[in-house]
Amino acid sequence: MVWSKRGVVLPAPTHLAWARSHAALPIVDPLGGTRALVYFSSRDERNRAQIGRAVVDLDSKVLSPEFEPEPMIRLGPSGAFDESGVTGGCLVRSGGTQHLYYSGWSLPGDLPFLFFIGCAASTDGRTFEKVSSEPVLGRSSVDRFVTASPSILIDIGYAESNDGLDWSRHDDLAGITVSSEGWDSEMVCYPWVGDLGGSRRMLYNGNAYGRTGIGQAVLEDARA
Repeated sequence: MVWSKRGVVLPAPTHLAWARSHAALPIVDPLGGTRALVYFSSRDERNRAQIGRAVVDLDSKVLSPEFEPEPMIRLGPSGAFDESGVTGGCLVRSGGTQHLYYSGWSLPGDLPFLFFIGCAASTDGRTFEKVSSEPVLGRSSVDRFVTASPSILIDIGYAESNDGLDWSRHDDLAGITVSSEGWDSEMVCYPWVGDLGGSRRMLYNGNAYGRTGIGQAVLEDARA
């Protein structure tokens, strides 16, 4: 397969008071045609991430995402598992409810960080409420410190499975890697892949884990 890069489609919204850097971990909710709601994680002046949202036309020749002014998922209160950051995971629909799963971060004094999985729900598609002040998947005897997003490499790989359980890696078939220069010349990471507007698209982050924003690539050639 071959992915054709189309450049940045969602830069970090540094004009917003709560988003001084980064637009990372894209989650895409199609609106029809080539328009989509894109959820992203931005950091404030204290490097604490919160989850925002913007309407993006992925085929527009003008870079003009429509940002929500306030975060969709905010930091938890002092002492909570998500007091130091919330970063996006995935969006799941169940009946008339949307569930946005996220990683909640805390910074204990004797460890670099802890993060576990939280969930927020929406019945109107406009506002989200956390379903619990506790993680929905937290500490266990196996995962004492981290239960959340998988480890991220500086390149995007590819794997196949017939049953969703046993996977074979074929990184040579990923069809995308770092550019020779520019916003994604050091890394490509955090991909979302889905079909939108008649094309299979990948939204992903480049250098510095999202500091340079969210870019797009379109699948040009798929294996038979």
